[in-house]
Amino acid sequence: MIWKALTVFLMSTVKFAFAFPVAYGADLPFWWMFLSTTLGGITGVLIFGVLSDRITAWWVNRRISRNNGKPHKIFTRSNRRLVRIKTKYGLPGIAFLTPALLSIPVGTFLAIRYYRHEEKKAFLYLAISVIAWSLLFCSFGSAVDVLVP
Repeated sequence: MIWKALTVFLMSTVKFAFAFPVAYGADLPFWWMFLSTTLGGITGVLIFGVLSDRITAWWVNRRISRNNGKPHKIFTRSNRRLVRIKTKYGLPGIAFLTPALLSIPVGTFLAIRYYRHEEKKAFLYLAISVIAWSLLFCSFGSAVDVLVP
C-alpha cells in the first residue's frame, strides 16, 4: 500500500489530475488517496515555486542563444490564453485552474511569475486549490465506487 501511495504522491507533484486514475487503479482507500494526492500536489507547488527563478533564467538564456543574442517574444495562442486568464481572473483563477487543467509546474510558475509581490498568498491559494481538487476527485471516485459495485 505504501508503494502505491508513493507512486500516486510522485505523480501528483507534476500531473495532479492524472494521479487519480492511478490511485483508483491501485485500489487505494479514500484517506490514502486523499493524503497522497494532496501532499504530492503541495510538494510540487513548493518545489516548482522555489525553482521558478532558475527555470525562468534557463529559459531566457536558451531563447537568447537561439536568436543570436536577441530576446525574441513569441505570442502564441496559448500565451494569449494564459494572459487572458491572468487579467480576467487573477491569482484565484490561476490557482483554481492549476491542479485540474494547467498542471502543477505551469500553474505554479505563472502564479509566482505574475504575482511575485504576493508570493506567500500565491502559495496559499495554490495549496487550497490542491486540497479542494483532491477532495473533489477523491469524493467523486468514492461515490462512483459506492454506486457502481
